[in-house]
Amino acid sequence: MFRKSIFYLFLFLTICICKIHAQNDSNKIIDSLKTVLKQVKSKSQKTAVLIKLSSYSEYIGPDKAIKYAKQGLTYAQKINDTEEIGLAYTNLGIAYEIKSDYPHALENLYKALEISEKTNDLKTLTALYNNIGLIYIDLKNYKQGLVFYNKALKLSYQTKKDRNISLLLNNIGDVYLQQKEYKKALIYFYKALIINKKNDETAGIGINLTNIGICYINIKNYEKGIEMLYKSINAYNDNSNLYNTYNNYELGRAYYLMSQDEKYASNKNKYLEKSVNLLENVLEKFIKYNSLKDIQDTYFYLSKGYKIRGNIKLALDSFEKYSTIKDSIFSKDSEKKLANLEFQREIDLRDKQIEIQTLKINSDTRKVYLLITTSISVAILLVLFLYLYISKRKNNELLKEKTQ
Repeated sequence: MFRKSIFYLFLFLTICICKIHAQNDSNKIIDSLKTVLKQVKSKSQKTAVLIKLSSYSEYIGPDKAIKYAKQGLTYAQKINDTEEIGLAYTNLGIAYEIKSDYPHALENLYKALEISEKTNDLKTLTALYNNIGLIYIDLKNYKQGLVFYNKALKLSYQTKKDRNISLLLNNIGDVYLQQKEYKKALIYFYKALIINKKNDETAGIGINLTNIGICYINIKNYEKGIEMLYKSINAYNDNSNLYNTYNNYELGRAYYLMSQDEKYASNKNKYLEKSVNLLENVLEKFIKYNSLKDIQDTYFYLSKGYKIRGNIKLALDSFEKYSTIKDSIFSKDSEKKLANLEFQREIDLRDKQIEIQTLKINSDTRKVYLLITTSISVAILLVLFLYLYISKRKNNELLKEKTQ
């Protein structure tokens, strides 16, 4: 499966409110802002500088970003600046999200969302819906994640932002990929690909092609999958590119699976050799980036490849490393799941309360409508009765006159 955790960190740079800058440039800007902060006197100026500091600090040090955002929030609340309060909550949410502290991330993003929904800031709403969706997907709450992705997608269509549309289509496709609904995933990836080709978005095209390739590999259409992965590599035109490291991993995985498929038995050794060579190459790069999940998966397929080739020592060594990393990741994941479980229950409870409240409001609204309708009906009947009574009285008087 595609490496969402790292890959989508790059993918959503254009849609998130917080923009990532080159680290050196960010450090210079942060130093300048610190100098400005010492010079400004008014609370509104301090608010603006602190919130900018939190934005630039997020991907350098989320803890610093949290500190600045909290200080900025305090000032913003004192001067009752709604826009800056919303930005402070947003920056807090993103910083906590980077730290994988999802309870605090959701808490702050929901506060920012409440403000943006009142001001109807579509750009900010799109980014917030997307970020909240990302968190729910990381929590494996796919249903809720898709709800927020689709909200963001709807707004992107409304504002006609092609880049946001393609990114969200790709993100929704990734959800279906994780759920192994490959046909649905392909529909979204191809839709995103069409938009990216129209706008000549190289990075977007490469990502779409990679995801399409993974889908085909997972439904055992290896030739088509490999074709798409090579197209993705050519789109980037840079083999040292991190994206292409993932492409080469997927190629290594595909060739291994082909070597074990009876359909390709005549070329088993050739495909196995290709697989091992590719995986050995990407392993070095994953170690360099310290990407544990990717290192784990690479060792897994290498251990199988070495075993089939008869390299028992290498196979055992690779499997031991795979197992060690897997245990480490499992332990961290377990801690994270336990930490988020209680908050997830709170979120579910709040969602149910909102649903109940909505039903109650709808019920009360229906009662009001019924009361109004009944009142109008009674009024009409009274008017009609009065009209008939007056008409009858007049007729009686006329009849009386005629009789006399």
